[in-house]
Amino acid sequence: GLDDEFRVIVSPWILSSLITDRLAAYYETVTKHNLNYRRYYHQFDY
Repeated sequence: GLDDEFRVIVSPWILSSLITDRLAAYYETVTKHNLNYRRYYHQFDY
């Protein structure tokens, strides 16, 4: 485990990472688009 003084610092990082991954997986199933692929990569001049 982690020391209590570091747990306060590290816990939000871990939770936000888990939530982001979970939401991305849900978004993939809803949109039926694999987020590993970039649809518009190198399609436009910026």
